[in-house]
Amino acid sequence: MFLGNLVRFLVTKEVAHGKQSVIFDEAENRLWAQMAILKWIFE
Repeated sequence: MFLGNLVRFLVTKEVAHGKQSVIFDEAENRLWAQMAILKWIFE
């Protein structure tokens, strides 16, 4: 399993887009967390 926020700078394309990479899942989870925080702030 591979996780990482600065993938473009740290790993090859093969690792970033490989079968065991979960960077896009991680990015989606981060997006939902950011949206929840913004919603909480503006309520």
